Amino acid sequence: MWVQPFLFIRVGRKYVRIGMLEIVAIESLANYIKVFTDVGTYLTPMTMKQCIRQLPENLFCRINRGTIVPIHRIVSFDKDGITMEGKKYSFGEGCKKELEARINLFVQEQKRFITSMRLGPLGFQPNDESFG
Repeated sequence: MWVQPFLFIRVGRKYVRIGMLEIVAIESLANYIKVFTDVGTYLTPMTMKQCIRQLPENLFCRINRGTIVPIHRIVSFDKDGITMEGKKYSFGEGCKKELEARINLFVQEQKRFITSMRLGPLGFQPNDESFG
């Protein structure tokens, strides 16, 4: 499915085009959202629920009740929250699991590979039932 690489948000009486890759974070302010981009900050009337429904699911993730971030901008994360360039956000309830479901974790694949191996006389070898 093709995803439009930009969106238009209402700012005052006009609509401003923002590239999806320009978005740094989106934060909630009551019935408004504040969109932080590489070139500026925009305030527009919209709730977080409305916003997350309209953003591409594979590009953005809600980190807590008041914050949405682009997945490609996340530098690292742990059990408490995420780190982006120059900024940290805490996870809200259930948001860490949602993020993990949307990204590829190399560790999960590695664990699956190791559990399908057994230690033999020549080192790790495939289990007969998992290969072949």
